[in-house]
Amino acid sequence: MELKITEWKTPEVINFNFEELKNEITAKAALYKNMVYTDETIKEAKADKASLNKFITALENKRKEVKKQCLAPYEAFEKQIKELVAIISEPVELISDQVAEYEEKEKDLKKEKIKELFKTAGFQSFVKLEQIWNPKWLNKSVSLKSIEDELNNKVISIGHDVAAINQLPDFSFEAMEHYKTTLDLSAAIAEGQRLTDIQRRKQEHEAEMAEIKKSEAESSEIETTHKQAEAIATEAPTEVEPVKLAESKQWIKFKALLSIDEAKALKAFCDKKGIVIESIA
Repeated sequence: MELKITEWKTPEVINFNFEELKNEITAKAALYKNMVYTDETIKEAKADKASLNKFITALENKRKEVKKQCLAPYEAFEKQIKELVAIISEPVELISDQVAEYEEKEKDLKKEKIKELFKTAGFQSFVKLEQIWNPKWLNKSVSLKSIEDELNNKVISIGHDVAAINQLPDFSFEAMEHYKTTLDLSAAIAEGQRLTDIQRRKQEHEAEMAEIKKSEAESSEIETTHKQAEAIATEAPTEVEPVKLAESKQWIKFKALLSIDEAKALKAFCDKKGIVIESIA
């Protein structure tokens, strides 16, 4: 099949009085550009405008007419070519469908072979083919041998990653779990570091809370002792009022000027001797 066009000619130049019109229009345009209309001559301005627009319209109409005449043979030619293309396109589409179907079968077959290579490559049990799949593997230009080499290199790379994660001092298990889903060593290490940072901040918080509780307990004990000392210090002057509890003991009221440490010492002494002391409100 070959397209053969018989000899045909298009007009090299469309001749018309271009220079004559150009000179005349240029002169008139210069005249009108320098013309100033007044209220009395505004009707003439409108008439001049209409006349110029009429001439522009005439030029444009002639241009379109000539263009149509020039394009007429091309438009007829274009219509015929499109008709021929439509006839050819139908079998092309049918062939394309069959080619695409064949290529799809080839890809499916190649994919099955890649699955077999994956099974025998020695990957860790958590690695899935989908995680390392490269769409370019199905291209005809990529051989099974190159895919096999790439799989073997990936096995070694993942092995190194697992060894690196196992060396983490903390949260290596959690980092490994993250790696299993991403096969991204940097992300797995970052996850371990994130958990380590959380643990550190938790320990700091717990230590801070323990220190606060200890401080509060000491403050409470000091306050209690201080109150006891104040109670003793505010007691009435010493009076011996024997109140017989038993044959050998009696209550004695007295007051003493004591510091907190002295009050503690006094309490310790009384506890040791079995002496009961109470503050008197």
